[in-house]
Amino acid sequence: MWTSITEAFSWPSSRGDASAIGRAHPSAGARRVSARARRRLVGSLRRAANHRPSRDPARRRFEVLLGDRLQLVRSDLMEIAALLECAPDPDPECVRTLHRLLTDGCESPLYNLDVHPSELRAALYYVRAGLTVA
Repeated sequence: MWTSITEAFSWPSSRGDASAIGRAHPSAGARRVSARARRRLVGSLRRAANHRPSRDPARRRFEVLLGDRLQLVRSDLMEIAALLECAPDPDPECVRTLHRLLTDGCESPLYNLDVHPSELRAALYYVRAGLTVA
């Protein structure tokens, strides 16, 4: 079993149709994001952006975060973290998308080589757009 570099969130999880990145949980449509959850997500974004692979080959073997994809979007992650930190009431859908990008090992392009990197760029583009509008 793998572990994410992010802290655990208390979001409800439903497997099936709603588990894909960018899709909302049906019952969580109007839920506001607490300041604590927002601070934790900002910290997780910054940790992911500043992540460096281990120099030890034995430890590097067990890392699941794809470093080459992180390098592509490092500045985007830092910009989104700053936007999220300043947003008084961020869009819950944007927050859910970011959470899934950072934690879902099966569907996230940050962890799964089978998911095309353009999915990562698209998700971050829509999150940035959602946070600048809100």
